[in-house]
Amino acid sequence: MSKFCIELEGMMLPDAIAAVVEAWYDAHMEEEQSAIKKEICFIDQEQSMEALDLTIANLNQSPKIKGTRLAIERRGNKLAIRGKLPSKQDCGGNYSYQRISLGIQANAYNAKVAEIFVLLIIDQLKRDEFMWSKWNDDKYIEKIVSNASLILNPLPASA
Repeated sequence: MSKFCIELEGMMLPDAIAAVVEAWYDAHMEEEQSAIKKEICFIDQEQSMEALDLTIANLNQSPKIKGTRLAIERRGNKLAIRGKLPSKQDCGGNYSYQRISLGIQANAYNAKVAEIFVLLIIDQLKRDEFMWSKWNDDKYIEKIVSNASLILNPLPASA
């Protein structure tokens, strides 16, 4: 419950009671409005995560990714790639389901960035150039993230 302070000195008793009731009511309404705002914020965040999950599902079903054994996934507030990848220990071509944490916030823009990661991994696998040493290096991932904006928002061609 909120605390409130009002000046009652010099007031007649009925006026003082009315002032106390009015101050209590105002404090109570502020508290209630604050609770409603928090609930609306939570609902908005919940809906945005549902929208993000739908975006990720659509990307995973796109012709570029569908059927590749790889998928973008949201893990809490971060994005990752999961799929059949070469074994980390065995270089003999054994594949198993593994995850690459991208360390980027889960939002619609970064879902498109994650799509670039998937396409890069697909290309590396096709060329037999996939190496866990690169994908375990945060700097390698950060470099791709920083260059992703150039891929997603290319500069206009000069006339």
